Amino acid sequence: MKTPILGLAHLRKIKGFSQKELAHKTGIVRTTLSRIESGRVRPSLYEVRWIAEALGAGEAEVLASLEPMNAILWVPKCERPSGMEKFLQYRHGTTSDNPSGAI
Repeated sequence: MKTPILGLAHLRKIKGFSQKELAHKTGIVRTTLSRIESGRVRPSLYEVRWIAEALGAGEAEVLASLEPMNAILWVPKCERPSGMEKFLQYRHGTTSDNPSGAI
């Protein structure tokens, strides 16, 4: 039997909020909140903070509740590629220095 993934929607329900209530409390549009919960949109760090404050949870708890595909990718400014192609290479771990993608 598979262990269910307890995502942001589960955390929201445990805390007693509907999507509409959480959207109102955070200022995030309800449809955007739905997309964040389903993993179709990555929340900004501001949105993570607003959700955490509204739920009375820690930011780490909110981040941990996000679906894996919805994890936030943080790249230090000094390491950010200049173009979209370089960004995609970085995102997938393939660069001219590392063509295999091995880490």
